[in-house]
Amino acid sequence: VLGLRESNEHILHRIQSLDMSHHKVQVLPDRIVMMKNLKQLNASGNRLNTLATGIRTLTNLTHLDLSQNPALFHDIPHSLLSLTQLRELRVASTGLLRLTSPISVLQKLVLLDISHNQVLSLPKKELAYMTSLALLSCHGNPEVDDRVCGIPKEVVRRSGMTALVRDGDKHPNIPLSDSWNWSPDGVLGFLRHRPHMFVPI
Repeated sequence: VLGLRESNEHILHRIQSLDMSHHKVQVLPDRIVMMKNLKQLNASGNRLNTLATGIRTLTNLTHLDLSQNPALFHDIPHSLLSLTQLRELRVASTGLLRLTSPISVLQKLVLLDISHNQVLSLPKKELAYMTSLALLSCHGNPEVDDRVCGIPKEVVRRSGMTALVRDGDKHPNIPLSDSWNWSPDGVLGFLRHRPHMFVPI
């Protein structure tokens, strides 16, 4: 599918962008680790069920899309945490259940998409230290009791979030401040009436 044959080895290190989306791929090809200058990788819409540890060698990656691989992982693997140049990480619909990895090491991350998974809570302290993070997409996750995939107060305080983005449209007149009811019931009510929400933090 990708033409990553031995005869092409001499050009692999020159590739900066690779789109292998929607090719029914089950594993990333071994030779992808030879793309040392790769900056953008789109592997969405495949059948990936594991992520080779070799992906940690792609340290120049700035944009990674693994979305729509529903059996990929339950947590962000540590191999991704080595990609410290990442600015966008999309892991929507990957089977994600939790965010327990120290994701705050991705200090340059601007966009994190964890939508349409089964995440019940956000790592508030981790997110609070991600000062570059501007957009967090977590719609399509469960809202159960006080374990809401929503807006951690600590994150809002630290980053100065001031508005919501919902359904792709900015709503600058919806302020988010300490005056908001940040009790579990208050957050639940807020989110329940705002489905498909993108939250810039």
